[in-house]
Amino acid sequence: MKCDPPGARGLAEITGEFDMTRLAHTLGGAVDLPVIDATGLSGTYSICLGFAPNKPGADTSMLDTDMFAAVREQLGLYLAPEKAPVKVLVVDHTERATPN
Repeated sequence: MKCDPPGARGLAEITGEFDMTRLAHTLGGAVDLPVIDATGLSGTYSICLGFAPNKPGADTSMLDTDMFAAVREQLGLYLAPEKAPVKVLVVDHTERATPN
């Protein structure tokens, strides 16, 4: 799916068919933080989101929207910072494999 979101030149894109859980996971990868779906929405939605990459050192001088604003303006959703429990995997010990 190719889309032309507002101000698309040079913007990163998230496009395709998403349920809200998958969209939250995808957005989390884009901001390097966990994003939890609290919308209560079910079903699958066609998403076309264009945003300025939030990466350190990225040149955003010509881009007009970051991802947080893009989600609000283009999808009508709001990303709110909040403390919540998240699942993590902790590896507390490793051993070198032995030959068979």
